[in-house]
Amino acid sequence: MGYLSIDNLSLKQDYLLRPRMTGEQIRAARSLLGWTANDLAAESGISYPTVQRLDSTQGKLSGRHGTIEAIRGALVANGIQFLESGDTANGLGVALKQTDT
Repeated sequence: MGYLSIDNLSLKQDYLLRPRMTGEQIRAARSLLGWTANDLAAESGISYPTVQRLDSTQGKLSGRHGTIEAIRGALVANGIQFLESGDTANGLGVALKQTDT
């Protein structure tokens, strides 16, 4: 039986506390980078059909933790910042204002 190290536990908790990435964020991030879905697949090491499926999602992504983190990692490594409500960007960018409806 394997044991969970403190480092793995803190990474897991960090992931669980993070807001779930959305398909809209993936599309916006690709657009800011000038990337196609094929580019994101190559940069993230995730298959093109999987990137296409996640890219076309409306709302929060569902899928394997490793897949979503590989996509997030590829985007962040190339300058994308994922913001939570109240965060300020460190550079140029766009954000969708939450409306009260």
